[in-house]
Amino acid sequence: MALNFPATPEIDDIFTDGTTTWIWDGVAWNVAAGSAITADVFKTIAADSGTTTANQPDDTLTITGGVDISTSIVNDTLTVDFTGIIPAAPNVFQTINSQAGVMVADQLSDNITIAGAGIVTTSISGKTITITGTQTTPVLSINDLTDVDTFDTTPSTGDVLKWDGAKWAPGTDVASGGAGLDATTLSGFSGSYYLNYNNLNNKPTVPTDLSDLTDTTNLIPAAPAIEDAAGTPTLATGITAAEVRSAIGAGTSSFDGVFASLTSKPTTISGYGITDAVVDFADLGVTPTTLSGYGITNALAATAILSDLTDVSTATPANGQALIWDGAQWGPDSVSGGGGDPDQNVFTTIFGDAGTFSATTTTDSFTIATGANLSSTASGKTVTINFTGTLGSTTYAALTDVTTANRTIDKSYLPAFAMLRLNNNGNLNYTCESHGYNGANPTFYAIGGMTIAFDLSVILGHPFEIQDGTGTAYNTGLIHVDTIGNVTTGAAANGRDGGTLYWEVPETISGGYRYQCTLHPAMVGAITIKRISVI
Repeated sequence: MALNFPATPEIDDIFTDGTTTWIWDGVAWNVAAGSAITADVFKTIAADSGTTTANQPDDTLTITGGVDISTSIVNDTLTVDFTGIIPAAPNVFQTINSQAGVMVADQLSDNITIAGAGIVTTSISGKTITITGTQTTPVLSINDLTDVDTFDTTPSTGDVLKWDGAKWAPGTDVASGGAGLDATTLSGFSGSYYLNYNNLNNKPTVPTDLSDLTDTTNLIPAAPAIEDAAGTPTLATGITAAEVRSAIGAGTSSFDGVFASLTSKPTTISGYGITDAVVDFADLGVTPTTLSGYGITNALAATAILSDLTDVSTATPANGQALIWDGAQWGPDSVSGGGGDPDQNVFTTIFGDAGTFSATTTTDSFTIATGANLSSTASGKTVTINFTGTLGSTTYAALTDVTTANRTIDKSYLPAFAMLRLNNNGNLNYTCESHGYNGANPTFYAIGGMTIAFDLSVILGHPFEIQDGTGTAYNTGLIHVDTIGNVTTGAAANGRDGGTLYWEVPETISGGYRYQCTLHPAMVGAITIKRISVI
């Protein structure tokens, strides 16, 4: 049966039921000395939510099952059964480890946040987390290469880089006809170094008549015949070219008949005493298209060009190209002075944080390789380097110095002049493990105008409530912080069994207050407040 104790007893009040007497000590009803308990009863029954108190001797307590719960009583046994379906445990990681620090989930709704820092950013698409690193491309000049020196020798317009045995340095482009070197490459069709008689430095003397000839031993004077019976030329010194033409062609305008009438045709002009000389066609009266009709063979035509040569390509060159030997013939090519394509912007040496490497051929490939926790992708002309590793601590609880000190964020939320670490002795009483408070349900002391904190981390199942002297919940100045930093205030902060409860005690109050477990009436104690202004 239930006992109907007085609602607001005074200290030493007595209550008797049957043969049993109880005395109120200011906190609880205790059986008086010499009195025997005639029945084992509870005056107040508390549930996870709500309480009920017996107010007459024949009150009945009914235990009713809720959703998926059934109850039954057999003799003195009350059985509570769960009739629902127990869901399968989700597949989760309770602890996330990183190279520095760990994080631990302490409830099913915990979230993990992956945040970028510095040059690293993160993004999520579907179930994919992408971690991207960004970097700034350095601005380099050609002289930043270790094997190039453009400081000691300042380059001039048109210069190329030439290897001097130790490094690449500016020098004159040979193929463009630079000064100081012999232009023997047959390049530069529009320049001054192509096959042109007028450009020869050692031009032969061109005879204008027979008196200009130095060798006249085989000439005969004024001969109506131009050769003797043996076929030897008999032209004499002093005979003019006109006389020769008259003698051998009677003033004809074509020389086709001249050699055709000879019984012995010469193959070169030297047979007529003309040696080491070029015929002046102005003296011939007619300009032939080739010299082959006059017994001169294996000679260039008057209009010969470079591409007429058998070992020169017939391909039309572009402006600025040079002749390059390809192993079979000379042909136009973009390479200038043997130094590579002048229009190609490249780096011959690549520098890393540690070490360098250099291109040794024009077809060398540059590979970007990533190390631990990095990956790279190339698209078009963009190379993306992604961070694939694990970020550092993203929560207060995961910080190394916090885990080492076994401290949670709720313990550091507010400064307090006292942190009272509460514990409990079953459902009988609270105890305190700090500041010298001993015994069951000890009386705590606080000063108005200061903050006191209650560590509730080990009293699971015993909600701790601050009350005034009448046993009514007191909510002024209360702040509750759980272990992951969630903050509640006022009435929502009261009646908690975990985290830390801060009480910013108003300076205006004093006197008797109390703490009470909302589930177990015996777990109750006094709090005495003194105003700092009257101390």
